[in-house]
Amino acid sequence: MVSTPSDPHAKARLAYQRRTSYPMFVVGMLFLVALVITVDPVSPEPARVIAGVVLTAVWVIFVVDYVIGYYLSARRRHYVKTHLVQLIGIMFPPLRVLLIGHVFVIMTKDAKQKLGGRVRIYALYLTTMVLVVASIVEYGFESRAANGNIRTLVDAFWWSTETVSTVGYGDYFPVTMGGRIVAVVLFVNGIALLSAVTATIATKVLEGDADGLSEEPDVSLIELRDRLQDIERHLAALTAATAATAATAAGGAGDSDGVRAGGDGDGNG
Repeated sequence: MVSTPSDPHAKARLAYQRRTSYPMFVVGMLFLVALVITVDPVSPEPARVIAGVVLTAVWVIFVVDYVIGYYLSARRRHYVKTHLVQLIGIMFPPLRVLLIGHVFVIMTKDAKQKLGGRVRIYALYLTTMVLVVASIVEYGFESRAANGNIRTLVDAFWWSTETVSTVGYGDYFPVTMGGRIVAVVLFVNGIALLSAVTATIATKVLEGDADGLSEEPDVSLIELRDRLQDIERHLAALTAATAATAATAAGGAGDSDGVRAGGDGDGNG
């Protein structure tokens, strides 16, 4: 939404969106994890209790986020229309799973910037999302395998973290075909993440060098024109001096030839 001078909450809204985008995304991922623990029939009772508390806390956070966003919005009807999924998930508890859709809205909203910013944002958001989703999927594949060693969601998350970081301690590993496919996805994401981090560092270094160069005093067009005119005058003077020297040398050579010719004539006479 484009802010206008008549919008009294423009700066506050932009600051709020900038500071809460990624935290709200992480909250949405916590909601997804807690939801999986709740619906998993083999989850222990303490984990179910904690997951229930997390679901309630996430719901409260989304309610507060919606109210603040509505209050800071200059076009509140438009805000309701564009945040309809979040409103439905808030108002109807059985449909809280729709709050996950708001997570993707947050991710795509922050991507509307320069290419470098989009790369960094997608690396940040996608890595978080891939870690959570891969852990859940890996847990689904491996927890029921007869010879599997990833038995809990915590084990799956630890395995996903060490895999995406390309460390791979080897304490946990997939034994099913589905689990190995998830591992390949994590390998690719880990390489992409490393490339994004390297590119970000290189960009920062180059920006620092550019800032150092930009601190030098600028030369105006008038000063540049005067300098070019001085160079042209110096070149013209140098050309004239060179031509005069060449002419003098040619005249001196002609006089010497005349004198030599006169001397030869006298001798013959």
